[in-house]
Amino acid sequence: MLHVKRLFYVFYYSIKKYIVRRRSPWDYFWNDYYRRLSCHHHLRIIRHSRGEILVGFQQQGFPPLRGYLRISSSDPAPYMQVFVQGEYAPLIELIEKNRDARNIHHIVDAGGNIGMTTLYLKQRFPQARILVVEPDTSNFAQVQKNIRVNAFTDIEPVQAGVWKKDTFLSITQPEGLMNQTSLVVTESATPTSLKGVTIGTLADGQGFPVIDVLKMDIEGTEAVLFRDPDFREMLVKRVRYLALEIHASTGAAPEIHRFFDENQFSYTEASETTFAVNRNLTAHQSMPV
Repeated sequence: MLHVKRLFYVFYYSIKKYIVRRRSPWDYFWNDYYRRLSCHHHLRIIRHSRGEILVGFQQQGFPPLRGYLRISSSDPAPYMQVFVQGEYAPLIELIEKNRDARNIHHIVDAGGNIGMTTLYLKQRFPQARILVVEPDTSNFAQVQKNIRVNAFTDIEPVQAGVWKKDTFLSITQPEGLMNQTSLVVTESATPTSLKGVTIGTLADGQGFPVIDVLKMDIEGTEAVLFRDPDFREMLVKRVRYLALEIHASTGAAPEIHRFFDENQFSYTEASETTFAVNRNLTAHQSMPV
């Protein structure tokens, strides 16, 4: 039945694309789903409403997962990046190369979007406690739902923006279909409903003595953080593995690479993500809770 639906919708979308030439966000979403998503990991629709679908999926060798995807949204993108394209597979390879998988107990996912990376890391490190940080209210609601639907009790969601100090932030939301994955935070001169917090504050609040894995996809804020001495010191003293998207528009890549070179971090780049290993800390096992 799914195969028939996929063929029908691809045909329907093609007519709109090449003849009608008017496509709505709804069209883009279902085209993504039937052309790409439904072909992977036995992805299936469990429930369907006007606003979202609940899907089930499973990768070989791992327990099944579920996730909510909002219709007429960019939600298929993080699923594709994480579970189909394997964006964080190099991180897993680094950890396994160091025979360190059993020592991953504390993870921070900064820029969690709808929680796909969190689910991926929890699947591979079931013993880990995870703190997932997302500033956008709508995305954060999806994070919470995706945690609950998988019955994970040791993932803590926090609605906040990562910043160089504890302060207030505002969100800039670009126009277009992909805006759920491209939200930019800036410091606010007046109080707002969105808190800005440091990675250190977040880790301390959860009782993380070290951060075994820090994933950051924070839409350019990495440039602000890497220019802050307290953040750099925190990385050196507390972060063992780092998965970082360095956005080209910030021009921060040379500065960040220089920091790695000067502070005993080895690093490699794959696609849009830089993976770094703190050589001073990877020889030491983090303590389980």
